Amino acid sequence: MAREDNQLDIHNVDSTGTEITYTPIGADGVQFTNRGDVFILLQNNSGAGIEATIQTNKTVNGDLTVPDRTRNIPNGETVCMGTFNRSVYNQVERQVYVDGDGLEIAALKLS
Repeated sequence: MAREDNQLDIHNVDSTGTEITYTPIGADGVQFTNRGDVFILLQNNSGAGIEATIQTNKTVNGDLTVPDRTRNIPNGETVCMGTFNRSVYNQVERQVYVDGDGLEIAALKLS
């Protein structure tokens, strides 16, 4: 399955409470539409640590590429990351690409 087939829904978090649904990240990764106000929860229940990668799309001074953001997620832990600067993380059509085969992810924004 291609990454574009793995479009995340963004949960709106408000004072009434929000039920969070996680989506598995497979070998092709996932993506979500970024307006600069989205953060993600990465959950690892795989039995081993997994490295998550949020791809960047930024070059400065003509030749210096901003490295992808990576984070090791230990087994049994959930990590919150974001928000994601649009000029650094947005790929084609305002998408942020997240890789981490074996992790589960939820995308959220405050209402």
